[in-house]
Amino acid sequence: MNYFALLALFFLGTSLTAQEMPKTPEIPFRVVEDFLKIPSDMIMAEAVGVAINSKGHIFILNRGNHPMLEFSADGDFIGSFGEGSPIFRVPHSIRFDSQAICGTSIRLTIWL
Repeated sequence: MNYFALLALFFLGTSLTAQEMPKTPEIPFRVVEDFLKIPSDMIMAEAVGVAINSKGHIFILNRGNHPMLEFSADGDFIGSFGEGSPIFRVPHSIRFDSQAICGTSIRLTIWL
């Protein structure tokens, strides 16, 4: 009997706590169609990371033949790199540190 009373108090307490949580503020945004100007002969595969450097350039890390794409702050294509590199075989994320050094994370598979 005491077990059910404790269980009821637990669920009552968690439901009251959840109701007291503050609402998450809405972040305003707008969609800009075709913002990134990707060259017509280039196909961007699934994007796994996006980062912006100190110059405002947008870097997209994807799992296609051109793994790292660089765009200006206006969306103009600047260049790509990483083609054929084993480092970008299965990329997972990208970021820039405070000194604008780019870092990516990859999945390493070790067969024993």
